[in-house]
Amino acid sequence: MRIFSWRAAALAFVLLAVVPAAAADRPRGWAQGWPKSDIAPDPAIRLGVLPNGMRYAILKNGTPADAVSVRFSVAVGSSYEEPGQRGFSHFVEHMAFRGSKNYPDGELNRTLERLGLRFGADTNAFTGQNMTGFMFNLPHAKDVGEALAIARDVAGNVSFDPKAVETEAGVVMSEAALRDSPGFRAFLTQYQFELRDPRASAMPGSEASIIQHPTAEALRDYYRAWYRPERAVLVVVGDVDPDAVAKDIAVRFADWKGVGRAGRDPVFHVPMNRGLEARVFREAGAGAQMAMIWVKPPLAHPLDRAHGKQLRIDTIAIQIANRRLAAMAAEGEHPLTGASASQMDALRAASLNSLRVDLDEASQPLAFLTEARRSLLDTPVTQAELDSVVTAQKAAAQRSVASANTRTTSRLAAELASNAILGEVSSSPAQDRAILDEDLAGLTPEQVGAALKSMFGAGDPLIFVSDPAATEGFEAAVIQAYRAAVADNKPAAAASTIVPWPYTDFGPPGRVVESHDAPDIGVTTQRFANNVRLLVRPSHTRVNQVLVSVRFGSGRVALAKDSAIPNWIFGGFTSGGLGALSTTQMTTALSGKSYGLGFGLGDSSFAFGGQTTPQDLETQLQLFAAYIKDPGFRTAGFEQFKQRSINRLRTADATPSGVMMLNSAAILHAGDKRWASPGIAEISAAKVEDLKALVAPALAQGPLEVVITGDITVEAASRAVAATLGALPERHGEGPKVTAGSDTGFPGGAQPVMLPISADTAAGQTLASMSWATRGYFFADLKEDASLRMLAAILRERLLAEVRGSGLSYSVSASPAYSTGFDFGYFQANATMPAGKSQVFFDAASKTIAALKAGDIGADEFERSRSPMLASFRQSMQTNDYWSGILNAGWDIDAKFDRARHYEQALESVTPADVAAVARKYLTDGRMIKISAGM
Repeated sequence: MRIFSWRAAALAFVLLAVVPAAAADRPRGWAQGWPKSDIAPDPAIRLGVLPNGMRYAILKNGTPADAVSVRFSVAVGSSYEEPGQRGFSHFVEHMAFRGSKNYPDGELNRTLERLGLRFGADTNAFTGQNMTGFMFNLPHAKDVGEALAIARDVAGNVSFDPKAVETEAGVVMSEAALRDSPGFRAFLTQYQFELRDPRASAMPGSEASIIQHPTAEALRDYYRAWYRPERAVLVVVGDVDPDAVAKDIAVRFADWKGVGRAGRDPVFHVPMNRGLEARVFREAGAGAQMAMIWVKPPLAHPLDRAHGKQLRIDTIAIQIANRRLAAMAAEGEHPLTGASASQMDALRAASLNSLRVDLDEASQPLAFLTEARRSLLDTPVTQAELDSVVTAQKAAAQRSVASANTRTTSRLAAELASNAILGEVSSSPAQDRAILDEDLAGLTPEQVGAALKSMFGAGDPLIFVSDPAATEGFEAAVIQAYRAAVADNKPAAAASTIVPWPYTDFGPPGRVVESHDAPDIGVTTQRFANNVRLLVRPSHTRVNQVLVSVRFGSGRVALAKDSAIPNWIFGGFTSGGLGALSTTQMTTALSGKSYGLGFGLGDSSFAFGGQTTPQDLETQLQLFAAYIKDPGFRTAGFEQFKQRSINRLRTADATPSGVMMLNSAAILHAGDKRWASPGIAEISAAKVEDLKALVAPALAQGPLEVVITGDITVEAASRAVAATLGALPERHGEGPKVTAGSDTGFPGGAQPVMLPISADTAAGQTLASMSWATRGYFFADLKEDASLRMLAAILRERLLAEVRGSGLSYSVSASPAYSTGFDFGYFQANATMPAGKSQVFFDAASKTIAALKAGDIGADEFERSRSPMLASFRQSMQTNDYWSGILNAGWDIDAKFDRARHYEQALESVTPADVAAVARKYLTDGRMIKISAGM
């Protein structure tokens, strides 16, 4: 079965994706006879094994049309490295793009660009603990043969040119440094404390032990030991003929053979039942949390029906545990910011069962965790708790069945590749639903309670604390406090109460008074008698997916410029729940329903957002209508939001990206505090009444627009809106108009800005940024917008070749940005550079921009940038997300519809001369500001 989705909940607390490793005792011939399980694979998947042992899986799929995804994966990762080889798996992954037998250094990316692939988005690779994977998302299925040819070169023909190895070392180190944050170091410390096995806890690019300058010969030897057909899986999903692809694979990979001595899978030695131990991590910027962990034997793999059923029961137990912990954390005078339970399958070396709580100055974490554990062990699971979670699982499984025929090709390819490397079975949603029904038949609360006792009941835990304020000897104090908390023997908390959903009647249904169709773009616009506006775009490209947004008020346009609190405070709105239900009660009341609850502040409106299904659309709209009509404004929820915000601020200045995120928006808006982040003192002083005073008027009146895209009819959408938002009291006014010189500005010609990060927390990295003021409003000039986006694509590729090709940077980006509420916009280029090297990026960008202004743009280069952009845009037009984004962009319907109708034509019409012209017009020193964040 598709364990990919099962494991998601169990991995919730992991800060870095961990891919479980291949079984340690698996023999060299493990590719033969797969998959081995009493679970039947999806009959639509064509599975095969070549004579050399390489496995493949092929699945025909039509979403999006004409596209194909190829995944080439090898069962090797950081846990396979000997002490002198730390980082080799990741380094080899990089070298696959730096030259091979048929693709000289640089030619691979150029080839992929000509096929319409963008590096990073459509072409990428990753290294995990047990798996190295290469991804190629092709916009046209006719090019699948080229992707297979590339995969064949990755498989056995990588060059390892010594000069390329020397250059790429800097890029590998740049990526490792980018990851090496205080939060990641805290995660590594906890993981190593839990497992006590250096191979089992080895992570790609972790710590400074990575080999910075390996020889080409050493990397080649490692590559030959592990990149072997019996360890490899090739997955092809998309609009293809499986028979033809299978024949092509057989021909291209028939001559691939292992060279030299094969590597041996690692054997892990993780101690179980260690008893009570504590480990404290002290570093500013890492965040503050405490976890109790029970290390258990690993889950059995590959999964069979019996073990799969137990894993499902464990997952239900974890979900019930999380609901109880959330309710407990929200109680009291000082609510905790977060508490959770998790079960993690760590590399098939152990099962890590954890209870975790965020720390703050007023919390007593050990008392809370021991009380939470007591609640899980001593308070029986109720039938109502079990029914609520089971209902949600069955509803989710049924939604998967309904949308099975429009699953995206890239997601399917990723799932197939992950399961294949694990030796697991990939089954269909219908098969999964049938297995789920069998597993849940007759399930009792007592069985779930037994699972909780198995995970959290036996023996004392390991205790991990990340606390920058901890002093020396804190471990002993933690153990002493734990024993005192256990001896306290406080009565267990009661099970969570299940309450019904009360927001089903908003009065007489609203009446449609205007309706207009735009058949060329498939959009219908309606206005209800209460002045609520509805935009609907039906689409069946993703069956069972409906995206809903509700925009109201004037957003940032209406805020005062002299305070950063309004910019921040709206993030706490949904935390207050509803008048009749807290957020934890909402979770149980809506169990089994498909809905989302996002809320944000935009330039021209506030906005709710969620994803649902045709069957649950009215429930989704009931939720939004309830927040508009009866928001809770609970003090406890707001205090939790405040403390989470303070915790984030205390860690944000520890990394270049965090510092840039905190400060750059206000800098680029010339100090306008509507884009600024408030300080800790300001947040601490804020009250829920301040939030209510700001948002209540917009909730009660002012413009309101509903956008619905996806698998729905206009009639069904209109009925659901009529029964909910259309039944609310009358709305007044219109959305804000964008006028020339609107009330914000860009700091053109300002001096460079340096943003320092916390001392002793950096990994020697700087985030360098150059920004230029451009035209403003999002819809002002489609052709110029398209030209700026083409300029960004060409500039990014040149800068990648310059700074990444010199071994200085892993991450380079360029893009324009616009507002839908202000006459404001900018063009930006960024790169993560070694400490002290910002000027190298600035100089490279200036040199490149000068060439672009002069019209130095070759035909091949231009086409290699335009082809991926057009391919990506045309694929995006097949998605509901694209249309939701267009229809939610501001209040001007005519402008939104004009962009929907003509933007593809604008992209197609851009010429090299247009790109040079916008570069000359906007990328001038007088319109520019430089920002550097880091050391």
